[in-house]
Amino acid sequence: SKCENNIKQELVNSGIQKFQIDLASQRVRVTSNLQTDDLKAIIEKTGKVAVLVGMGGSPIEGSSVPRSMAAAVAMLGRDGDFFTPGTQGVIRFNQIDRTRCVIEGTLDGLTPGEHGLA
Repeated sequence: SKCENNIKQELVNSGIQKFQIDLASQRVRVTSNLQTDDLKAIIEKTGKVAVLVGMGGSPIEGSSVPRSMAAAVAMLGRDGDFFTPGTQGVIRFNQIDRTRCVIEGTLDGLTPGEHGLA
């Protein structure tokens, strides 16, 4: 399909050789050392919205220390449904050692004004 070819071309042009595209589930699985924001930007060049839902724990180059101990993803959406139109977001948790966890995320579709998370 045109969509699949566009995504494949952007990934290959960016030097990414290891990936799988599953049109039925609308998912692309990529193995890369790129930063999450860079990978997201590559896929979004095709006009599609990219939601990164995980990251690996491969060793840091030249070391046996894992890049992360564990990772988790929280997908946020209206009434708890990420796929319903409206406010959506993804928060990623990446445990990098026993005492530190990197938390990053995006939230789209909020109306202007103050908001909070509980």
